[in-house]
Amino acid sequence: MSQDYRRPREGGDPASFLKRHWVPAPDYHLGGRLFAGTTIAEQACHAFPQDSVGRMQSLPFGSIYFVFAAGYFLSYAFRVVNAVIAPDLTSELALDPSSLGLLTGAYLLAFGLMQIPAGILLDRYGPRRVEPVLLALAAAGAIGFGMADSLTGLAVARAVIGAGVCVCLMAPLKALAMWYPPERQASLAGWFMVAGGLGALAATAPLEAALRVTGWRSIFIGLGCATLAVAMAIAWRVPDTE
Repeated sequence: MSQDYRRPREGGDPASFLKRHWVPAPDYHLGGRLFAGTTIAEQACHAFPQDSVGRMQSLPFGSIYFVFAAGYFLSYAFRVVNAVIAPDLTSELALDPSSLGLLTGAYLLAFGLMQIPAGILLDRYGPRRVEPVLLALAAAGAIGFGMADSLTGLAVARAVIGAGVCVCLMAPLKALAMWYPPERQASLAGWFMVAGGLGALAATAPLEAALRVTGWRSIFIGLGCATLAVAMAIAWRVPDTE
C-alpha cells in the first residue's frame, strides 16, 4: 500500500511528519558523509542542523562575510581599473579611445552573458563550489592581462576576468538565502554592497598612487594572485550545500 507523504491536516512541520514514516535509504550520501539505514529527515538533520523551531541554523556571519566580501571587493576593482590605467595603456601600447572602450566592453559583455548560466550553477552546486572555480578563471585572466602585449590579448583577458567575477554578488546573496532568515537578509546584503563600494574606491586614488611605484602589469599580476587567494579562502571557509 502506498503511503501519503503530503503535509498532515492536523498540523506539524514536514520534518516531524517524515520522521514518523520510514523511508529506507541505505548508503545515502549528504554533504560528503554516509548515512546508512536512516530516514530522509534524519539524514537532512545531520547534514544541515536545525534550531528548535525546525529552521536551518544560521552560520556566524563573520565566518563567510570576509571571504565573500573580498571577492566582491576585487570584482568592483576589476570593473573600474581600466579608467586609471588608461594613460599607461595608451602610452605603452598605442591604444586609441575606441580600443580602450573595447576593453571595457569585453569585460561587461562576458559578465552579462554569464549571469544566467552562473545562476543555474549556483542553484545546482552552491556558492562554495561555483565561486572559487570562477574566481580562479578571473585570476588567470588578470595574470594574462598583465602579460598581454596586443589589443587582442588584452580584450580576451578582460573578457575572461568579466566571466570569472560574474557571481561575486550572486554567490553571497545565495548564501544569505540559504543560511539566514528572510528578516535579516537585506541588512546583511548591505554589508556586501559596502565591500563593493570600497573596491571601487581602492581602484581610484590608491591605485593611481601604486602606479607611481610599480607598473600596471605588476598590479594586474598582483590582483590575479590576490583573486586566486580569495578563491581558495572561499573553498576553505564556506560550508558545502551538497
